[in-house]
This record gives sequence, C-alpha cells and structure tokens, in this order.
Amino acid sequence: MPDSTSPLFGAINLPFQEQLAFWERKEIKGSRHWLDIRHAQHDRWFVVAGAEKADLLHDLQQAVSGLQGGTLEHFRKNFREIVKKHGWTGWTGEGSAAGEAWRTKVIWQTNIRASYAAGRYAQLTSPEAKAALPYWKYTHSGLSMNPRADHLAWDGMTLPNDHPFWNKGFPPNGFGCGCYVVGVRKPEEGAMTNPPEGWEQHIGKGWDYAPGKSVADEVRQIVEAKAAKYPEPLRSDFLAQAEKVGIVPDEEKLSAARVAKTEGDAKKWLIQQGKATGFENAVIYDAATGKEIGRYEGQHPARFYLPEDISKRTYQRGEQLALLHNHPDSVSLSGKDLLILARPGVAKILAYGHTGAWFAAEKGAEMSKLALVLDAAKTELKRQTSLLSLHRINTGGIQAHILNLALARAGIISYTSKLDKTRALLYDRGKDAIEAAVQEIVYAIERTRL
Repeated sequence: MPDSTSPLFGAINLPFQEQLAFWERKEIKGSRHWLDIRHAQHDRWFVVAGAEKADLLHDLQQAVSGLQGGTLEHFRKNFREIVKKHGWTGWTGEGSAAGEAWRTKVIWQTNIRASYAAGRYAQLTSPEAKAALPYWKYTHSGLSMNPRADHLAWDGMTLPNDHPFWNKGFPPNGFGCGCYVVGVRKPEEGAMTNPPEGWEQHIGKGWDYAPGKSVADEVRQIVEAKAAKYPEPLRSDFLAQAEKVGIVPDEEKLSAARVAKTEGDAKKWLIQQGKATGFENAVIYDAATGKEIGRYEGQHPARFYLPEDISKRTYQRGEQLALLHNHPDSVSLSGKDLLILARPGVAKILAYGHTGAWFAAEKGAEMSKLALVLDAAKTELKRQTSLLSLHRINTGGIQAHILNLALARAGIISYTSKLDKTRALLYDRGKDAIEAAVQEIVYAIERTRL
C-alpha cells in the first residue's frame, strides 16, 4: 500500500491550490509526439501526444483536470467515452486492454505529477518559503515497484534552493517518476550536498526542466486570489493545510486580494442600488481582513446613515473599518465624509460615482487637525473658485476634489481618485490655475494650524 502521508499520494488524491492553479494556467495545443513540445512549453500547454483536434484535447484536459477526488479509473472511463466520441484512432496502445491501461496511466500520471511538481515549485519559491527553507531536499517517493536506481541514489540529496541543479533536476525527471522536493532549513547529517558527476544523463529526455518555473509567479497570484475568495471555514482550512506542508502564505497579499474582491463586489452593489433609487447606500468591511460586515440601504441622495452598532464601532480604537458608499452626483468626498474618517475606528472611506469616478481617503499624519482647519479650507476654496470663475474656469462638480487635493498636500488625509471623463476634462482645461488655487488652500490650512 502506498504511504497515505506521502506528499505525492496527497497530490494524486487531493490536490493543493498551487497545483490546481498551474492546471488552470495551461492552454491546449495539438501534438503528434511528446517531444514536439519541450521543457517550459509544458508549463503553458496541455498536450497528449498524437491528439491534435482541439475539441478532443479539450475533453481530455477536462477529464484529467477532474483533480478533486479524481482517480485513474475515473479518468480511464472518461478516456474511453472521449475517444469514442471523437473517433480518435491510431493512438499508441490502442487495440488491447493492456495497451489502453498503459496509455491512460501515462497520460494521467504524467499530467498529475507535473502539475503537482509545478504547484510545489510555486510554493517553495515564494519569498517567505525561500527565506524560511533555504535548502531543498530531493525525495524518492517509494511508490514504484521498480524504482530508477539513479533517482533512488539522489534520495535525501540536499542543496541550496538556488542551486543550478534545480533548473533541470527538479522532479519529475521522467515518465512515471514520482520523486518530489521538500523545503528544509539545513541538510541532515550525512546527506549528499552535491549532485553526483554526470547527473544530467539520468534525467529522461524532455524532462530536463523545472515544471512550473516559467509561470511560478502567475501561479502564486492565482492561488492568492482564490484563497482570498474562500469563505470561512474553507479559508481557514486552506491556510491550515498550507502550514502543514511548511508553507506560510503571504497574508499581506491574501488580505489585499480579499480587500480587492470585497471592494469590487461592493462597488457593483452600491452603483446598482444607487442608480435604482437615487440614494446613497453603504457597505462596511473590516480593512484588516477584507471581510464584509454589512450592507445598508440609504434614504437620502446626499448622505448615508450608519446603524447605531456600526456608528459606535467607528469611535472604538482598535477597529479598522472601511466605509464604502456611492455618490449619485459623482463628486468627491464631502467634509462630512472626512469627519467620519477622522473617527478612531475608521481606516478608510471610499465613494463611487455613478459615471465611473471614485474617491478614496485614509488618515494622513496630520489627521487630528482636520476639525481645526476644515472651515478655513472651505472658506479659501470658496474664494479661489470665485477667482477662477472670473477667468472663466468652470469648477462645477470638482470643488470637493480641489479641497481634498489641498488637504492631502497638507498631510491631513491620504487621497487617491479618478474623475469621470467630463470632470477630468474640466480639470485639465484649467489645470495650471486650479493647481495654483490648491496651493493657496494649503497655505490657508497651514496658517490655521499654526
């Protein structure tokens, strides 16, 4: 019986996320022979030697990619149905039960093991893993009844994770090879620490490359995005499984991906609701984790109301709430928005316009001075916009944006934005004069806080 604790056993029976991500990254390409596609090309192409029709390859890829809980027998059943459906004939092994068993095993094991290795490579080459596990240990699976003597001799060989050997010798190293790599902190006593002379000759033809190396960064990005989408408790289970194999996920990237997804979903709902009712609505989420807390329908076109329990949390130190809402008129954040941002429990406030604009602010180094300088800044804004109008510079719809640019320059807030096309054109037409007006507002802010 194979050892059920073996990483390879786990790869075949329950794939991890980097393995699935690598598989999803593969495209389809017809080939008459395995060697028609070489080395890192296999990172991007799914190939079954002898199969060329796109629909046939697609069905075969789908059959093999039934990874979650899939078995060789399950693939064999699908293989027979697919071959019959597409009328594929002349394939090696056709015509006998033994030939079919051999061919299906080669197809299935080759793709499963290569995807496992590519996923493993993506895990081991993450910055966190490379720092924590500076050495990689070559490990023979022990699953084969007739192991390759050379691969067996490499069992336990431990080399730095940047050793040139891994560019070609990262397993699998041939058809049916079940070897794998684990990350370790240092070599064990007595371990082989240099590849034997002539080791390249013992790698199967066409296998002298590291599966997944050419797309490792893309694979990790897919995994981080997928992990961010998992609801609890699936996300916690995924993170626990990652830790069991010695991989500590980049929590910062995972959080960023979760935030991006939460904000994307919120934006869609806020604009949809806003266009339907004409009111401002709100979505609150935890800025530390990206987890949505609640959605709240509004009753007013120019302000949103927070439930009492949420409002109380905005004043609590230690909270990191992000407040998202829509602005039906597509203007920037108001003074009232910024005063909410100034509360201890609020980390971020963001408004989506209905015409493609968005405006986001976080606390600046001088945020504590907001209440002190806001009225003076508004007064100077009014004076500057009057002067601009005398020069026929229209600031309609961008006055709040001008004020927030000045508050950002004064260090009160951190501000990012995107104007819609109409207002961006207004700004660009009077850009030099508007920039001068922004600076005058900054001077007014500085005079006030002195």
